Amino acid sequence: MAHLGVHFVLTSDQRENLLARADDSARLDYVQEHIEEAWDRDNAYETDKAWYAIHCCLTGTQRSRWPEVDTLAGAYPLNQCFLGARSLYEGRDYVINLIEPATLRDLNASLAQVDREWLMEAYMKHEPRPWPVSNDAEDFEYTWEYFQGLKSFLLQKQETGRSLIFTVDL
Repeated sequence: MAHLGVHFVLTSDQRENLLARADDSARLDYVQEHIEEAWDRDNAYETDKAWYAIHCCLTGTQRSRWPEVDTLAGAYPLNQCFLGARSLYEGRDYVINLIEPATLRDLNASLAQVDREWLMEAYMKHEPRPWPVSNDAEDFEYTWEYFQGLKSFLLQKQETGRSLIFTVDL
């Protein structure tokens, strides 16, 4: 599995169609066939594998180890960025996490307070690292770059008033 994380901004039709699906399999099929396949570059942001390190930094102590994910870690609103919002898929092989506009506003207000120093301190607190690391300094730079892009993307997309999903194949 790739473990690559992506945030997608949903149209109202996509949101309605996704929520209308009766079970995990139908929701996953819809996401993969209608949202991921369409790959609207203006409304998608990839966090690659950095999503997990960012999630751990934003939520603190994890009760599970990579590649497992702790969906209950952290506190609102920072825990909503990847795993803490409304889960639309209960399987252990994929994540579909819905982030509604009101939650996105709260999340963005908190993310605005997260600067490089804050993220680095949170990053260095995790011993041993809960994610695969080859070089701490190099991996932090990779994480920081994706975090900055994600912050910018989420803030820009807040203005649309649309829901988002975060997806990752585990």
